[in-house]
Amino acid sequence: MLRKLSIVVRILIAAAGVAYIVYSVNWRDVTDAQAAVQEPGVLTMLRGANVLLLVIGLFIMAIVYPLQVLRWWLLMGARHIGAGYGRALRLYMVGSFFNFCMPGTTGGDVVKGYYAARHSDRRTDALMSILFDRITGLIGLFLFAGVVALVMLDHPLVRKLAMCSWAALLVVIVGYGCYSSRFLRQLLHIEKTRNWPVIGKFVAIIDDAALAYRDHLGTVGLAIMISTLAHFLLALALALAGLALGVSAPIQLLMGINPAIVFVGALPISYQGVGVQEGVAQAMIGGHATMNQIVGMLMFFRLYMLVYALCGSLFLIGGDIHMRPPSESN
Repeated sequence: MLRKLSIVVRILIAAAGVAYIVYSVNWRDVTDAQAAVQEPGVLTMLRGANVLLLVIGLFIMAIVYPLQVLRWWLLMGARHIGAGYGRALRLYMVGSFFNFCMPGTTGGDVVKGYYAARHSDRRTDALMSILFDRITGLIGLFLFAGVVALVMLDHPLVRKLAMCSWAALLVVIVGYGCYSSRFLRQLLHIEKTRNWPVIGKFVAIIDDAALAYRDHLGTVGLAIMISTLAHFLLALALALAGLALGVSAPIQLLMGINPAIVFVGALPISYQGVGVQEGVAQAMIGGHATMNQIVGMLMFFRLYMLVYALCGSLFLIGGDIHMRPPSESN
């Protein structure tokens, strides 16, 4: 019941986001006679787009997925899950298809986790690898945001973004260091929380996930570096989409807003962040772009991801991966 209610709420929020976009954009060309400024309508703007920049952005996005697969594959290898890179690529692309194109069905992460450990006894480790894949992706996002903001410190909003990013990184590093410290765990009797009634089993699962990669910090560090590079390429693809539509913001500013765009898009607020991402982008670069350009830029950014998500559906043709993993007795 709660799951169905959650889906309904997300659909309503997505509908509100679409309504916000439809209301905000100018569908016809607008001319300000006094200032002699013309704001192209949506169709005029799209017809005048720089196709070369859009195509380059699409090809840049193609590099992101193999990098993300490499990150997950390394994390699986650290937990001795014997999945080859080719199988990891296939599972990752299928997961992208489920996550992007089929909201409300079995999540792509569940599909990836099940089939990654299907022929082994390390199903828990497979799920841990997916959890840490998400965590290293988030840390890489914070790291990229902090670095790219250093070249845009004269922009007040970007400066705040940099401060938040570095603060988040500090909290993660110090927090994980303290939590994984054997001395502090013994001092605080953290192990005893695993035996608490009712919630002890849940606490144990979270604790196992937190400690799964304590002895693989080198692999985690490499995964974070790969994540940072992937976010750089995502930001470049977004920036090229904006420049293709005539956004006047400097490329480093367009890349600087990407972490905020990606972060709010990952929140379970609306489908693919529709309406929410547009509002964030308008707050950050509204002085450099019309609402039409912002909507168009994010439309092409989502279109890039949709193209490769649909490619993920081709990996279902093999027949051994299904929309819903079959239930098993264990």
